[in-house]
Amino acid sequence: MKIERTYDIHEQDLDFSGTLRPTALLATMLETSGQAADTGGFGVQDVLPQGYTWVISRLSVQIKGSMAIGSTGRFTTWIHDCEGVATTRYIRLTDQEGREVAAFASNWSLIDLKTRRPAHLTVLPQLEQYREDDQLDTNTVRIENTTQGDTVTHRVGYNDIDFNRHANSIRYVEWMLGMYDRGFWETHRLERMDLNYLREGHWGDEVTITRQNTPGYDLFDLVIDGKSICKARLTWKPLEQL
Repeated sequence: MKIERTYDIHEQDLDFSGTLRPTALLATMLETSGQAADTGGFGVQDVLPQGYTWVISRLSVQIKGSMAIGSTGRFTTWIHDCEGVATTRYIRLTDQEGREVAAFASNWSLIDLKTRRPAHLTVLPQLEQYREDDQLDTNTVRIENTTQGDTVTHRVGYNDIDFNRHANSIRYVEWMLGMYDRGFWETHRLERMDLNYLREGHWGDEVTITRQNTPGYDLFDLVIDGKSICKARLTWKPLEQL
């Protein structure tokens, strides 16, 4: 079963050039995922009393266009698979004319709060009702290791922490995007984001963020105490090629 919702574009969703912010896309994608799970009766508030919670492990976004203030986007979402200990959710964002603006693929696991290990998805039989065979041409990928590059540090604080008491996944992306200067943003557009979420960041942690420039894309590694918490690959396109 596919679920749809609409979203009106507001000023805070656009950057200085009038382009949809990548973080705004991610925020609405996560909100859409949560609302769809709630509709199916397997959202966070449904599984918490059973001793479980959802965590996202991989996320990929293909950005194909933008939208203007006041326009309305339509999100269509469905589960592609729900076997084993991970499920794949697809989301398609289209504009008012039906043109595809972005495509999302994400992998989620149901975590047993007692063992902190993934639970088999058979504990949620209702997932099967929302499974569709359709696939998008965007799928999640495993991010390769970085070797060297530019480095900045960030101390996790109040603005980073969400209700789960760890750093919000969108904040990871904000830290990465903050490493690009104005000149780069004025001459490039983000075409794709691939993220691998590995560990949680907590209040007071110092995060080392490394960016490695590679032809066609940049690799990122976010590290706390020598351990990666997130790896990412951001693919950019010069404006003259759009």
